[in-house]
Amino acid sequence: MKNRLYIFLLFFQLYSVDFASAQNNSVYTQYLFNGLVINPAYAGSNNALSASSIIRKQWLGVDGSPFASTFSVHSPVNKHKASFGGLLYQSKTSIYNELTIQGIYAYRVDLSEEKKLSLGLGIGVTNYSIRYSNLTHQNPNDPAIPGDNQNLFQPTVSAGAYYYTNTFFAGLSAQNLTGFLYGLGSQDDMRSYRHLFATTGKVFTVSPKLKLKPGLLLHYYNRSPLLVDLNFHALLDEVVWLGVSYRHQVSINYSIRFNLNRQLSFGYSYDQSIGNSSITKNGAHEIVLSYLFKYYKKNIVNPRFF
Repeated sequence: MKNRLYIFLLFFQLYSVDFASAQNNSVYTQYLFNGLVINPAYAGSNNALSASSIIRKQWLGVDGSPFASTFSVHSPVNKHKASFGGLLYQSKTSIYNELTIQGIYAYRVDLSEEKKLSLGLGIGVTNYSIRYSNLTHQNPNDPAIPGDNQNLFQPTVSAGAYYYTNTFFAGLSAQNLTGFLYGLGSQDDMRSYRHLFATTGKVFTVSPKLKLKPGLLLHYYNRSPLLVDLNFHALLDEVVWLGVSYRHQVSINYSIRFNLNRQLSFGYSYDQSIGNSSITKNGAHEIVLSYLFKYYKKNIVNPRFF
């Protein structure tokens, strides 16, 4: 509790009271294994009823440090090209809280037996809240700290396109198409911006027991420099993924993922902040648990790759 006022002021300084920077559209390190978190067109691409849970914690041990979690589920409709899904996302930072619930629809176009193109749309609602009452400070009447809690519900819309084969994928998506202005009275306004993503990756078979997968993510929104994420993964004996990624001037990330069986997988990653982002040595921890319930086709795109 005693550090919450410090965290609150720190985020205002770092992000110029930009709500989007501190809160929404977190880019998970392990997004490659659940593209639904950034692209609704990913829904149904596993050709299975798929569920995944991601938990991310930054600056472990620092009170009020950023926390994000996402639960997603998606599935194709048997014998049809349509897919449906849902996503529950929560983000917390000090006194901020964001909660999003979104329904997702995607339609697949078969360009050939192997090449697929999916178009997706997500529609939902987001609750943004700021709890100034949770702050602990020496002067409760300090006019610099607003006294009233803030709470707001806003519609949220996402859209995307996702092209994939057995060994290649590329996607374009936009999150928070209904970006809005959040007024704070005497304080500066906070904005929630539209976020644009571009992703691609390719799997190369080196030997029966070794596959390599380089990938790239680009992330842009109105008031932020372009985020470039270069990543490289190796799949050993169809069981263990080892990965490393570099986010330009932000972090170097290390990950490991286990395919426990054909349906269940577990992953962990650690992000080490670099440059101006390295205000703490604690970095960020992320865990992912994924499960495929039922396959709808025998000849499916291998879900262990993407």
